Amino acid sequence: MMNWEQVREMRGNGILFGAHSQTHPRLTEINPVEAAAEITDSRADIERELGKPVTTFAYPYGLHDEAIRELAKRAGYEAACTVDPGLNGLATPAWSLSRAELWGTDSIIRLWLALWLGTAEALSRRKRS
Repeated sequence: MMNWEQVREMRGNGILFGAHSQTHPRLTEINPVEAAAEITDSRADIERELGKPVTTFAYPYGLHDEAIRELAKRAGYEAACTVDPGLNGLATPAWSLSRAELWGTDSIIRLWLALWLGTAEALSRRKRS
């Protein structure tokens, strides 16, 4: 967890920040009014603190459905990330982007595999198929 001073310092050094909700709920399990507030208010909080536009959103727990994706679109985000592994291409919907999970302890080979295949585990799955 970071405080706003740390976030501003990182932003000053070129790190971009997206929104992730205010209280980290399972957006698909709360009512649409609450979900909309979580999505829009988190953006407003970050923009107020950083003085910069927030254009991306990450679904808490990666949970999303058509209604939640629509709320992210209506909130004005340009894109939103899931936790689904894989590569993104031109046909990938901007509000359903995949991510490659990496840890600070991962090797450079694991980083390369994740960037190339969308996940480092994809190589082992391909061999079994």
